[in-house]
Amino acid sequence: MIADANRNEPRSNDTVLDFAHHYGTLILPTRPLHPQDKAEAESAVQIVECWIMARLQHQQFANMHEVNQAMAPLLTRLNDKLFQKLPGSRASTFAEIDALALLPLPLQRYEMAHFKTARVHIDYHVEVERHRDSVPLAIVGQVPEARVMTTVVELMHWGQRVASPGRSSPQGGFTTTRHPICPPRTART
Repeated sequence: MIADANRNEPRSNDTVLDFAHHYGTLILPTRPLHPQDKAEAESAVQIVECWIMARLQHQQFANMHEVNQAMAPLLTRLNDKLFQKLPGSRASTFAEIDALALLPLPLQRYEMAHFKTARVHIDYHVEVERHRDSVPLAIVGQVPEARVMTTVVELMHWGQRVASPGRSSPQGGFTTTRHPICPPRTART
């Protein structure tokens, strides 16, 4: 999903970038109408399509589990098959080069998030999905980015999380939390 379809440097949208950040990877979109940018990925897809799909084309499957079971041994055979012009196989090249660079998966699964910007009002509350949550007084008038997930809203300012209220369903309501850098509220006399 592309947010900016710039001719020379397309940019992925915030959700895709957040997904990549969570898994410690980088996603580089290709330029539109430049098939040479995707040659290696396209050729790998073509090899799998020709070698594996051709062997399964006359079989019928009831569900994805059966498809995966039928593909597993074929995929192992394809990856162990020696290259024609290079030494080794896909499996040996992966073990020598790629496996060493891989990071372990994070302990938590990625949770889909939507991003919005919202201005902090004079009462140091920010409105996200018709509910107002408090933020530190120091960012009044600023425009933090809200990372909206199923149960939590994270409010980010310059890459730092400034508040993380639970997601509240009552529309038009307020949730006020005392933040470390917010002055304590005093009663009016």
